[in-house]
Amino acid sequence: ASGVKEDVEPTVIPLSDLDHGIVGWDSPGDPAMPLNFHRRQKWIVVTCLSLITLFSPLSSSILAPAINAVAEEFGTTDTTKASFPVSIFLLGYAVGPLFLSPLSEIYGRAVVLSSANAFFCIWHIGCALAPSLDALIVFRFLCGVGGAGCMTLGGAVIGDLFPVVERGKALSAWSIGPIVGPTLGPLIGAFIVGSIGWRWDPWIVFIPSTLVTIALAIYLPETCHKVLIDRKVQRLNKELERDDLMNCYDEPGQKKVTQSKLILLGLIRPAKMLVLAPIIFLMSVNVAFNYGTRVLDYLIGHPP
Repeated sequence: ASGVKEDVEPTVIPLSDLDHGIVGWDSPGDPAMPLNFHRRQKWIVVTCLSLITLFSPLSSSILAPAINAVAEEFGTTDTTKASFPVSIFLLGYAVGPLFLSPLSEIYGRAVVLSSANAFFCIWHIGCALAPSLDALIVFRFLCGVGGAGCMTLGGAVIGDLFPVVERGKALSAWSIGPIVGPTLGPLIGAFIVGSIGWRWDPWIVFIPSTLVTIALAIYLPETCHKVLIDRKVQRLNKELERDDLMNCYDEPGQKKVTQSKLILLGLIRPAKMLVLAPIIFLMSVNVAFNYGTRVLDYLIGHPP
């Protein structure tokens, strides 16, 4: 009996053909090809990705139970503004991918993801030490921008590392974070607020996130196939003194997209998809409604 794996076409690895100016991989087993990385290394990367993708959405909601404590400490009676540090995080989630996604196609997944994770961690220090409510709102927004990195690029990294037939398990492990994180956040946050104070919320996220970020920066090499071949093209152009070599992932005869245009496409495409794709629009409304009602329910249950 044929299994599911037998019905999936094997992944075709494009090879170099220098006689025709095509630069690809040296062989199907080329160790530089991310699909050929050692299985242990792949799963270390997946584990780190799963953890940082848990801490990011957890951070988005961990401050929800602290709204009244934040309002009291900063001396405001405006509960709408006091709840801004929770909701503004999601605005960062919306802004971050507009830049992170196209940048990863230019400079590679590893450097962009590691930079975004480090950005996410650093601004938690600002949240913990925020001198005012306005500063806390700004710092939370910046946390959201950085936290969007793992949400945006995690699936792409897994797609780079695993062939289609093996991708399901890795994606399942990675997707646990966005499902569990927003649920655990208010539970952990409520315990922290009632015991050691709301300023420990950012520290509780910062400490493990920093450890995972360091581990991921160590174990995650560049995985974007196109970026790796672009680097190989540049190297061979110098070594062979040729200027006719092209990336095997580029369409023959198609003009290369400039970096500025690629970033512009990254800014425009999500808006077009939100407006023109009903399923994306409905899912976005559902997520926004869920986060909004979570904050509202807490405010109703814990009036100032």
